[in-house]
Amino acid sequence: EGKLNPHWLPFRKPLSNQAIERSISNLKALWSWLIDTEYLTRNPWRPLKVDSQAGQSNLHTRHIPNLAIDLIKRYLDECEPANKQKTQRLAQQRWLFYLLLFTGSRISAVLNANIEDIQFKNGKHYLKLTVKGSGEKVHFVPWIKQANTELQQYRDSLGLIDNVNCLLVDRIKNRSEQCVSRNLYWRQIKDLFKDTSNYFDDEINQHTGLKEIFEQISPHWIRHYVASNLG
Repeated sequence: EGKLNPHWLPFRKPLSNQAIERSISNLKALWSWLIDTEYLTRNPWRPLKVDSQAGQSNLHTRHIPNLAIDLIKRYLDECEPANKQKTQRLAQQRWLFYLLLFTGSRISAVLNANIEDIQFKNGKHYLKLTVKGSGEKVHFVPWIKQANTELQQYRDSLGLIDNVNCLLVDRIKNRSEQCVSRNLYWRQIKDLFKDTSNYFDDEINQHTGLKEIFEQISPHWIRHYVASNLG
C-alpha cells in the first residue's frame, strides 16, 4: 500500500561477507563473458581473489570449495575399479564431471552437443552449445586442449567409434539406452560425489563443514563453481 517493507534496508548497513563474495563472483563472471565475446580485452576483477572457506555459507551460496574439487579429481585418478563394468562407469563419471567443469554449462546443453560442435574460430577452439527453452539460443564456450584429451580417453575406455555426428556424451557400448538421459547424468555425478566422500572420509572429516557440502552438492553447483572462478 505504498509503504516500504521494513525488512528491506538498502544502503543502511554493510554487506555480509557472503553477499560480498557472491557479488564479486558475479562481476568476475560478467567481465569474463565480455572478454569471451570480444567486447573487452581485459578483466579488471581478475587480480581480486575471494577466499571461499568450507562451511555453512557454502551451503547457502552453492559454492564448492577448491578442496572439494581437488578431492574429486584425486578420486578419479586414484580409484581402481574391481571389474570392467565399474571401470566403464568410472570412465563415464570422469567425462561427465570434466565436461561440466570445462564448460560451466547446464546438463541439458551438453547433452545436445556432438563432436561436430567443436569448432575453430578466431584462432581458438570453441564448443557450440544450443540451449532450448523459450526459443533457442546458441552459445560458444572455450574448448581447451585438456577437454579433447579427456574426451578421447572417455571414448577409448567405452570402446566408442568416432565420427563427427557422435554425441559428446554417448551411451556405454552395448547398453539398451539410445542416449544418456539428463536423469542418468545427474545420478552419475551425484554418485561420484558420494563415492569421493566415502573414499576420503577421514580426510574430509578433518575440515569443518566439508562432509555436509559433499552431502548437499549437486551437478548444478559445478556451474556456480566455474562462474565464481572465471577470470
